[in-house]
Amino acid sequence: MKVLPQPYRIAEGTGALRLGTGARIEYSDLFSRDAFASAALLARRIDERHGVRLPVTRAGGPAKGGVLMGTLAEGAVAQAIRKAGVKGVDAARRQEGYAIGVTTDRAVIGGHDGAGLAHGVQSFLQLIERDGRALRVPCGRIVDRPAHDFRAIHVYVPPKNEIPHFLRLIEFLAAAKFNTIVLEIAAAVELKRHPEVNRAWEQYCHKARKFPYTQTDLQNFQTLHSRGKDSNHFEQGGGTCISQDDLRRILRCARENGISIIPEVQSPGHAYWLCLAHPEVAEWQDDTFPDTICPSNPRSYELLFDVMDEIIEVMEPRWMLTGNDEVYFLRICPRCRDRSGHDILAGHVNKVNAFLRARGVKQIIAGDKFINPDECERKRLPESGTGKLIRWGGGERLLQDSTGSYVQGATWRAVDMIPDDVLIGDWYFGISPDTERYFAKHRKEVVFFNFGPFGSAPAPHRLFAPNVRGGIISTWIENGEQSLAHNNFALQTMITGDLLWSEVQRKIPARQRMAFFFDRWRRTRDLLHAPEDRLPSRKPAGARYRMLTLPAAGGGSPFPAVRVKRTDHAAPFRLAKHPIVLRPGDTTGTTLRVGSRARSILFLQGVAVKAANAKRQPLYDYSDYKEYFISMEVAALKVHASWVAKDPRRTDRHGRVPVRLGMETGGLLEPVTNCPSFCDAILQPGGTAVYVWEWVNPNPEHMVIEDVTFVRGRSDIPGDLVVYAVTVAE
Repeated sequence: MKVLPQPYRIAEGTGALRLGTGARIEYSDLFSRDAFASAALLARRIDERHGVRLPVTRAGGPAKGGVLMGTLAEGAVAQAIRKAGVKGVDAARRQEGYAIGVTTDRAVIGGHDGAGLAHGVQSFLQLIERDGRALRVPCGRIVDRPAHDFRAIHVYVPPKNEIPHFLRLIEFLAAAKFNTIVLEIAAAVELKRHPEVNRAWEQYCHKARKFPYTQTDLQNFQTLHSRGKDSNHFEQGGGTCISQDDLRRILRCARENGISIIPEVQSPGHAYWLCLAHPEVAEWQDDTFPDTICPSNPRSYELLFDVMDEIIEVMEPRWMLTGNDEVYFLRICPRCRDRSGHDILAGHVNKVNAFLRARGVKQIIAGDKFINPDECERKRLPESGTGKLIRWGGGERLLQDSTGSYVQGATWRAVDMIPDDVLIGDWYFGISPDTERYFAKHRKEVVFFNFGPFGSAPAPHRLFAPNVRGGIISTWIENGEQSLAHNNFALQTMITGDLLWSEVQRKIPARQRMAFFFDRWRRTRDLLHAPEDRLPSRKPAGARYRMLTLPAAGGGSPFPAVRVKRTDHAAPFRLAKHPIVLRPGDTTGTTLRVGSRARSILFLQGVAVKAANAKRQPLYDYSDYKEYFISMEVAALKVHASWVAKDPRRTDRHGRVPVRLGMETGGLLEPVTNCPSFCDAILQPGGTAVYVWEWVNPNPEHMVIEDVTFVRGRSDIPGDLVVYAVTVAE
């Protein structure tokens, strides 16, 4: 039995339950609303994924060959759990806990609450195997509960055309047992009370997307200091806003999958979204693009609370993330000049907190400006751009360069001036090794913000500190299929779900657990793509494959043979006895003849590059496993294509596809982004990381791929690039 996140306790049995003709899904009477919703969800997912329809009925006494669902408090469910031999059920009797028992006669899923039932459904779905026309579920027992109650992702509001993908992402998150989405709102959702905020935001985003230099240059234009502001988040909503009906559609999907959505409405910093339409509330009136509201101006709160009130009315959240991070321009206006930074920041948080509590909403804040660096192990950091050591967090900081100077006042004392039940989003945990202990000393609970498997796993003890409630894996890019794939977000998320849910990481070394991650990735990644958008090698109808013969290797020492048990694709590969090896300084590359209307071309490829050679930390560092997700262009594919219908007026097409390991691949003169794939044998002899990646022909009906040339990339990275096998999907 393989389930991810790995359960608190799991035991395999003997034999299997067959879900065939006559089988049904039954829900108990007690708390029938939760039980019925989970039963309906299970039936819907089985139909979607396996094409088998099981009727959903109310439990009517003992039955064989089906699934019984209900809360662990329900007598019939508790009896069925005992009969299935499930031991230690008390461990599941806590929030979001569940137990599963599968015998050859029946399966039972019991949840401590509605959320636990939903998680039980996700685990049960992972157990189902196809067996001819019926389904097979191996016998066994599971008792499970989450290690942390806050398991979240942070994303921007999606553009309207990306909403279908976002709905599929929600289903994927539920399968990974996340329970929360933090949705950064800004002005990317229709505000009926303040349409001028939406209009000003769209105008600014249009200007930002056309700006010829970096966004840092734009947002710091005519500021006091060239690095005075952080991101303006213009990728929100794709530069526009979705309707409230669109938002409600997202909320319905999240509820159906047992996920809560927390809105993020930022202030006093990161408040471009409000200041653009209402510059009169800006702290610095001479700023061309103000990003901070004045906390001493009553008009600031009239506008901010009006927007918050409308968002609460639509979303009905339990929590709201209110920002308070990276606020740099305080004590500039005459009203604020005589107030301390501590008083200004604490006063703002307390005003917002009182407003939210009156509406039954709890507050989460980002914690950077509430940290006293002198109380942490790491007190100073090098400043980006100048390299000089600075006091970070809420310490006083001098910003000075050729454009001017400005003193950021200290704000850290505000940590003791706000209520202790305000939850801290601690994204500085990656900067200093003891920030959670700092907040514990100041009586605050934290959730690790910007959490993820990259760099977090080597210190799991921090995640289990008494005041840490969980983590939020973050994206700071447009919420769309291509952009999220570019960051390999789905695989990161799946591993993060395991880190936040499971206590197994305390007991089982990471090396022994990697097979679980990649096996699960193989079986669930297609949840993220509509059937028509899947890679040719992963479409339901499959593909016809042709394995290319690689040319004999040139000079140099032979490269170690690759060890691959199976790849992430159904596509076959013929491993070359002498693979293509592109060594440093190779400017020619190797050309392969294709000569067909290939739908896609799959490359089994490796790179022998060390973190020290890339001059950056390995982005994926999971105990003794290291995967190098290198954003630099390490290779390129030159594609030569002609037209099926020959026409002298149409010349052949040539395209150059950048290859970034772990990132996206491009298409022939058109960007086509796909999640990368992986092999079981991650680390090869000599430390080579091996990948499968698939280039997709954007026009297979009319375009013949004559040949492809594999060359080294523009980034000068020491180490050999290796192509072990190439397969064409036709």
